[in-house]
Amino acid sequence: MIPRLSKLYDPELDLNYQKKSSIGRYVAANLISEGDCITVEAGSTASSLVPFLNQTNLTILTNGLLTSMMVAPIIRNVTLICSGGILIETGAFIGPQAEDFFSKYKVKKVFFGAQGLTVEDGFTDPTPLYMRLKQVMKQNSEKVIVMVDSSKIGVRSLVQVLSIADVDTIVTDAGASPEMISILQNAGVDIRIVPD
Repeated sequence: MIPRLSKLYDPELDLNYQKKSSIGRYVAANLISEGDCITVEAGSTASSLVPFLNQTNLTILTNGLLTSMMVAPIIRNVTLICSGGILIETGAFIGPQAEDFFSKYKVKKVFFGAQGLTVEDGFTDPTPLYMRLKQVMKQNSEKVIVMVDSSKIGVRSLVQVLSIADVDTIVTDAGASPEMISILQNAGVDIRIVPD
């Protein structure tokens, strides 16, 4: 029997669903403007902004199968361009095809998530093949915004995908460590704290 995609990737089953949803709501309302061309990377935190989009003139690039499915109900209001590539179990397309795709487009803003954030290592993820793709996405964006819930702060994953210096804005929730917030602000990062 083939598993139902909706159950396999249901964001509401995530223990941090409420935090991610609050972050997504904030980002959609405050960091995305009419006419923007944006990249939304695959991942539950970055894609959490999609249900809250009410702009009517957006272009969205993504490497996310599930992100694409979330955009489908508002497709009349947005242009959606998908990367293709190697599909991994998280619902993300990665690899050389995805990298080549993102190297051809220039966007206003890129929205990333991450599995971990530490002062020493910056933003980390568990998939080495994702490192190069995030670099390509970053290089072709005017502004880099990372959406990371507080459970990821202080956590280290396998590979660094972005340094703190690579990032313009971090959006997190009120559970984030005040000490870490202070360090990031002192490093010149715009920190947005979403209230509970």
